[in-house]
Amino acid sequence: MPSQLFLSILFMLQFHHIIGSNRYNVEWYLEKIIQNHQVVLFSKTHCSYSARLKYLIQKYNIRDKRVIELNLEPDMELMQDYLKRRNGGIRTVPQLYLNGKFIGNFDIIQRKERSGELARIFAQAGITPRKSLLALRKRKCSFN
Repeated sequence: MPSQLFLSILFMLQFHHIIGSNRYNVEWYLEKIIQNHQVVLFSKTHCSYSARLKYLIQKYNIRDKRVIELNLEPDMELMQDYLKRRNGGIRTVPQLYLNGKFIGNFDIIQRKERSGELARIFAQAGITPRKSLLALRKRKCSFN
């Protein structure tokens, strides 16, 4: 009959294999999304910073955008761990990626927006600002 220690070690090895396999799948899944979409936003449905960043990027004509709500994902913790390793240390949301590259969390993106750098980065990627409804109304009125 196997000893208790042997069974414990066997269980731990099997459990570790499952976790490792899950981690690999999460990393593959996230990389596939990041690499296959022009803009990827990692967010949480209840996060006010995520909501503010979603609003901020609505100013731009982003045709290929994917939003991942991490709190709705079964592997949220593993996903956040991977994103932290990938971007150099930021685990919190929101996180914005452009053409496979991390460009910032809310604070970074807000600074880039205020300085005009975000518009330049997006323009280099072929993303242009949207014309606001107010600007269109003013233009329409000026022709009358």
